[in-house]
Amino acid sequence: LLTGFMLHWAWPTTGFIYLIFSAFLPLLHLERQIATGNAKRKTLAVFGYSWLAFAIFNLTTTAWVKNAHISGPIATTFINGALMALVFTVYHIIAKRIGTKRALFGLPFLWICIEVFHQDWDLSFPWLDLGNAFANHIEWVQWYEFTGHMGGTLWVWIVNLLLFQAFISAQESKR
Repeated sequence: LLTGFMLHWAWPTTGFIYLIFSAFLPLLHLERQIATGNAKRKTLAVFGYSWLAFAIFNLTTTAWVKNAHISGPIATTFINGALMALVFTVYHIIAKRIGTKRALFGLPFLWICIEVFHQDWDLSFPWLDLGNAFANHIEWVQWYEFTGHMGGTLWVWIVNLLLFQAFISAQESKR
């Protein structure tokens, strides 16, 4: 839940942009807890929790679309939330096979792949691409001239993953 609300609060309409750099930490931590726990159907649990987080993000940031038609926010919540959750679930599956550290390296690229896909299919909805979070802070992203908003997506993921690695290291050093 916290990831979904942090993404919403970081979005330009709300304006707490710094939250975007730590918004994925609760979900990454939850995935780690599920992966190392002894629950059954871990992959389904990761998909369910991540879909809930991304559904909250999609619903809270696109609720205004209901002014055109109620199907808009419903569709973005279910479809876009599921696409985002799919990325996180694929990361979970890869992490089981090759380890968390190596899988974390690939997570930003999986996310960017889904953003690129999301721009070019019939249900295109790129408004919630992570790089668009900086719409009210264009002075921060003058380098988009070279990378486009996908560079911002990569930036968001790199900072989140570095903070997550620091969190993991701190936990391991306590043990």
